[in-house]
Amino acid sequence: MATLYWLGTAAAVSQSGTFTVTAYDAATTYAVIIGGVTVSVVGSGGTTTTVATALTTALNASTHPYFAAITWSSNAAVITGTTDTAGVPFTATSSETGGTGTIGDYAAVTASSGPNDWSTAANWSTGAVPVN
Repeated sequence: MATLYWLGTAAAVSQSGTFTVTAYDAATTYAVIIGGVTVSVVGSGGTTTTVATALTTALNASTHPYFAAITWSSNAAVITGTTDTAGVPFTATSSETGGTGTIGDYAAVTASSGPNDWSTAANWSTGAVPVN
């Protein structure tokens, strides 16, 4: 059996992921939640695109460190969040309340990775994350 060593040599990669506003309703509150902290907007403008734009604006305006460490953008009804510091992960969820509007679950596009990440195989001398 090979001796396993921590190398910590993986390149840092910024995490990114998306939410999609899937149905519009003026009575719906659309939200993104990170670490129990919520940023939300009430449906306005009449389309999924206007809701996504409004929620993106609110996410970028948040001064809470969980949201401020991420750059948010939108394209049509899709909201994308990308970490400002490569190798620093985040976990986000979405929710909607009231009305009939909907927002999809967080979908990872690029996983966070880096020299301080236990689950990155490139950080281990065997090229595999230990399981025991």
